[in-house]
Amino acid sequence: MRVTGVIAALFATLAAAESADVQREEFFAAGIIYRQPNFRGQSRVLEVGRCVDLRGPLYDNVRSIRVSGNIECSIFL
Repeated sequence: MRVTGVIAALFATLAAAESADVQREEFFAAGIIYRQPNFRGQSRVLEVGRCVDLRGPLYDNVRSIRVSGNIECSIFL
């Protein structure tokens, strides 16, 4: 009986430690931009509420964009 209590306490401790250590950063994708037409090639996920300054291969090379649900996306060139 004592071993069962120790095992139960051990599992409870492990579960509490795991929930404290794991911090998930969640984000919601507003859309995805692609370097090639028809949603192909290099891509980048755009997060809701974040302004993105494109640099690198996608700079001046966005050829298609897929927007999620009822999201509005403003693109400034």
